[in-house]
Amino acid sequence: MVVQYFSGFTCYYRGPFFGRDGGSEERTLPNGETKVFSWKSALGLTQWVANNFEVLGFPTSAPSDNRRVNEGNRSVWAPYAEQYLERLFDGNPRRHYVLRRSMEYYSKDQWALFPHPDEAKELNLAGMKGDIPLTVVSIDISNKDASEQWLMCDSVQFKVITKIDANDVLFSGGVSAENRGDYKIWDLESVPAELPATMRAMISTKKEVNNRLSDWTEYLDAMYDANRNNEWGAQILSIDQPTRDRLEYVFKLRCPPRVFHQIDN
Repeated sequence: MVVQYFSGFTCYYRGPFFGRDGGSEERTLPNGETKVFSWKSALGLTQWVANNFEVLGFPTSAPSDNRRVNEGNRSVWAPYAEQYLERLFDGNPRRHYVLRRSMEYYSKDQWALFPHPDEAKELNLAGMKGDIPLTVVSIDISNKDASEQWLMCDSVQFKVITKIDANDVLFSGGVSAENRGDYKIWDLESVPAELPATMRAMISTKKEVNNRLSDWTEYLDAMYDANRNNEWGAQILSIDQPTRDRLEYVFKLRCPPRVFHQIDN
């Protein structure tokens, strides 16, 4: 697989990327009406770091025996998740990363961005099961200038990746990650123009497989419907065993005349 090269760029994440506790709050809408918004808890990167702390190359022992990240100990584990993210996207232009076209989410294109599996092992970025973080990213476009495009980290998944797919894009470049909440929209760093162009031209292996499965399912459904025309059913009342004078089984059936003619034919 050919390695592509991109100049350094920054991807931006929001707080839930690290995980969050469930909760609710009352907000005032533009029309003056108040409404209660609630959200569910999300595990995120912090929980994964807590679960895999011993193999991620931290120079200290685990900060807590309680590995279930919650409101009470999130502040204890969060700094280590931030340190890990800094190592995952350290801005080194010689690092290799992989882009994989993902499925659409609410009609929004998404991609998985992850370190090369071999480098992830060498740099202590893989978990105990060999899983690595797949940062699910999307592209935001400026309303004022379409050439201004930003890479946004929507969520994070964790999977064991053993090889690069034929439809993946392997690239070398310095990737950094910054908290979206620390920037105004006009301060965000636009990605190199060739990056979103390359991403949009990619083919989704998962989508291809789903399409093929869909075609196969439609074929099987069509064959099933066609063969149903030849189906018949009858109630078996009794079966007489073969005798010395008659070597056949004798079935006594109860069925409509149409089915009897099908059997007789």
